[in-house]
Amino acid sequence: MNERDWNGTYPGGLPGYSGGPYHRYSELFDRMPTWQEVADILRPLDRVNTVLLLSRVNVHIRHACQEPTRESLAWLQEFLSHNFLDEDTFRRLRERFPAEKLEDRPLFHSVQILNVLRLALELCGDAPDRRPDLNKVDRYQLGTACLMTSDLLLTEKETEQIMQGSDDERTKNLMVQMLSPFEVANPARPSHLLFRSYVQLHMLLKGGEVCEDIRRTCRGFDFESRFQEVAGISLDKWLVLLFAAHAYFLGRNREELVSHPELFVMNRTSWVSVSHATQEEMDLFLGTVSCSLEDLTNAVLADSSSDPRFDLVPFRAKPLYEVSKGNFACIDPAFLLEKMHAGVFWVICDKLWRDKREDLFKAWGKLFEHYVDWLFQGMSERPAAFFSFPAWENGDESFDGVFLKESLLVPMEYKGGFLLREAKYAGTSDALLPELDRKVVAGCRQLASKIGALFNKNRSKRRQLRGIPTRHVRRVLPLLIVQDHALGGLLVNCWLNRRFMELVKLQPIAADVEVLPLNLVNIEDLETLVESYEGSRLDFTYVLHNKAVRDPNMTSELQSFLAGVDRYRFPQSDRARKIVDEFQAGMISYLFPSAQTGSNASG
Repeated sequence: MNERDWNGTYPGGLPGYSGGPYHRYSELFDRMPTWQEVADILRPLDRVNTVLLLSRVNVHIRHACQEPTRESLAWLQEFLSHNFLDEDTFRRLRERFPAEKLEDRPLFHSVQILNVLRLALELCGDAPDRRPDLNKVDRYQLGTACLMTSDLLLTEKETEQIMQGSDDERTKNLMVQMLSPFEVANPARPSHLLFRSYVQLHMLLKGGEVCEDIRRTCRGFDFESRFQEVAGISLDKWLVLLFAAHAYFLGRNREELVSHPELFVMNRTSWVSVSHATQEEMDLFLGTVSCSLEDLTNAVLADSSSDPRFDLVPFRAKPLYEVSKGNFACIDPAFLLEKMHAGVFWVICDKLWRDKREDLFKAWGKLFEHYVDWLFQGMSERPAAFFSFPAWENGDESFDGVFLKESLLVPMEYKGGFLLREAKYAGTSDALLPELDRKVVAGCRQLASKIGALFNKNRSKRRQLRGIPTRHVRRVLPLLIVQDHALGGLLVNCWLNRRFMELVKLQPIAADVEVLPLNLVNIEDLETLVESYEGSRLDFTYVLHNKAVRDPNMTSELQSFLAGVDRYRFPQSDRARKIVDEFQAGMISYLFPSAQTGSNASG
């Protein structure tokens, strides 16, 4: 690493990294770059080594964001700037932004790196003498291409769409544009994915009640047998190997990653040679998460209705690629780890004919409903009375769940579906909005109509909930709990709340009952809220009520609001700690049997 002086210090504290702005080429060189310039830089470079270097950079970024501190984020950006910026660019950055903290306005970020990596697969050739990992000039050129790409992630037309028109139009356009970048820049936290995976795919699927409900309502669908059928390996073993692969790439400190670049490549044979995993199991596992570099390139080049800037599905589908025979590198450890949960769904889905997927979709939704119910049911104490899957007086299903606290009713709907690729990554409202309407606004309609039936201004027409007194209720706080991580993106809650309030206005609700704005709650935020109550008695019904009152338009993201709440995320609950310990013990005992104590260890 070159030694250059950087003005500024890096005080401790929480980072504002993922959602903040980033430095761009245009603010340093006073002109907008073009995609052609980026292509001209990449085309002469060696494809294998350029892709491998960019993958290493992305692993560094994910590593720094795994347990982010201002110090770790600042160190990363300094390290990358020293190695990827030429003297002229570095001088301009220092002169124009002498007091700017790189942890607040990064130069390099995952959305940018993955886009350059995509272009490198498309454009680079076989040029062993043009290796940016060895050639300083080529590496600086690659850094320039990255800075240029940050400018090109937003077009002039898209800028106009979020600056002009009605408030509703600008909100809609910004939501559409930011959906995919948010998902990439703010991946689910590892601890939550591991926790959710263990509870849903181990505890609940092995429980007779949940499995029976799924089989009964989904024509006998069974996750474990179907996964074994399509993957050739048991679900339990697949999850263990997935955990081990992620640990291989992110289980080291930054000094090791810098001094030992060979750690970015995993050898199939020696990777877990001391574990119970057989070579056949290893090959079956790798067949679901990896591909050759040629196949990865073909996947990137395949025709798609999605916008290539936003559509990173080829990298999500196969986050490992074979660099040389038996040796694998990782494009993005966050994409690898998210397979611990959603990957099970997609492995099965990709092997089914389209007309055979309905049972899977319904079963996945059922599993999610049971998981949310498990979160609430398993609490030793709750901030309010909880009613699981309450029914109307005639026995029909009503809400998915309800909290009742004095005169406040909290009705909830749970939506476990994922948005389709063609809608999520097209980058247009014409593609996204119908899918949101089908998958998410449907939950708003359900909430609005059921609230309307419960609090009809004509008391003789009201429906009653079995076992839940509601005559004294004066405020209703609706919650829509979703599983797709992208739905936590910028202004999604704001846009959905507008749709919800429009639907509420159509209902004949009594004047003495106030329906508060809709809280869209991502499952990760819900998990943390429940854990915060168990660990520090943070009343999540009060917190969500407070947000609805203070932010009636729901313009701020729930995660940002919660970050300013005392006792949020602290401390960890006993239930969560126990489950994480069980998960880790099970993984380690399978992967490294020699680590067991007692007679097993000596044997």
